[in-house]
Amino acid sequence: MLKLIVDIYMKTLRELHEELTTSAELESLVSSVSKELRNRNVSAMHALAMYSGDDIKNLSSKIRAMMLETDTSDQRSINGERFQIFRHVLWFGEEDGNFNVDRSLHMVLVYLLQRHSPGIDDYVENIDNNDLAKRINLHVDDEGLITLKDDMELRKHALVLPKQDIMIYPHQFMRRFYSANFVYIPTALDYCKQSGHDVQFRIDPFRQSEPRYYQNIFEADHWHGPSFSLEVLRSTDRKPIRTVKFARDDDRLQLTYPLGYTVFRSDMMDIGQRQFSIEEYVPLVGPMAGFKEVPGVGEKYVIQKFAHFVYDQANENFSHVDGAVRIFMKDEYADIYETVKTGSDPEKRIGKRRKLFKVSGSLDLETVQNLLYEYFRYNPHLGEYFGTYKA
Repeated sequence: MLKLIVDIYMKTLRELHEELTTSAELESLVSSVSKELRNRNVSAMHALAMYSGDDIKNLSSKIRAMMLETDTSDQRSINGERFQIFRHVLWFGEEDGNFNVDRSLHMVLVYLLQRHSPGIDDYVENIDNNDLAKRINLHVDDEGLITLKDDMELRKHALVLPKQDIMIYPHQFMRRFYSANFVYIPTALDYCKQSGHDVQFRIDPFRQSEPRYYQNIFEADHWHGPSFSLEVLRSTDRKPIRTVKFARDDDRLQLTYPLGYTVFRSDMMDIGQRQFSIEEYVPLVGPMAGFKEVPGVGEKYVIQKFAHFVYDQANENFSHVDGAVRIFMKDEYADIYETVKTGSDPEKRIGKRRKLFKVSGSLDLETVQNLLYEYFRYNPHLGEYFGTYKA
């Protein structure tokens, strides 16, 4: 009697990844859930830990079935940098030499949801997109900024428009690592408004929700740093001053926020008006094995943190401070970074600058510093540059 042996074909992990990331059905489900989470300012990790609606259950069921049809014991098909994050996701399912699909399922969902979040390139290409502002009747000035008014509520993590029952957000590039939660910038901007200053900022073009979904997220994090010399503030020397700080190789922040150089400039903008600028340069690739992705670096574009502030020498206060991003094509930025690395000056008018916030009025040094420290959070060079001077 002839015995028929049928081998059940098991997908490779590469084939699983392909199916997870190209299936039209999954694409639609993941895109819908991801958009709603972003609108509510909820991370995928946090949402999946506390929420189990029908959409999540449906997604989980489909993905789990795909994973059960896959040979998870052989990772050779997902070698290489392209699958580095996916391999890390699957690591959560490893258990005593075996693979637990249910333990890994949660992280696979997070992985897929995060893939659908707009990245650096998406935000760069939409940096001048004011469609959302127009839809909700917000005036945008020539610099792409809205004005914070008395009938608005700028909370720590969102801007609420009570009359319209709408919740929107300051721009993504003001978030920690350009993607996580806000830290102190919205609070600092609101303080400036309450102190009588004029405040403008750029809004996120992709996110809109309702105030009932607001969550007051707590960040267990802090920054501190002092100030700089009175002589520089009062100097009327028209020769520009340029200071360059470079990161130490043993800096632990290189793991999460690689930093190469920070360039500080100061010169006379006009009679009695001394201007300062700060340019932050990060490498294109992280220096640590396993931490190669760098915040601010996309597939096509690189964004750079930039700040500008002006000191009124007659009135002994600051007339304004603004935070911006400068946008570069990746190849262009690579050349500029090498220029800074070799000790040369790429000049100050480079890239395409787009302001994210601006505060105007008679500002004291502490207010300016608070905004700068928060905007350049994780950059230790500001504390080194400002030294120990206090106003």
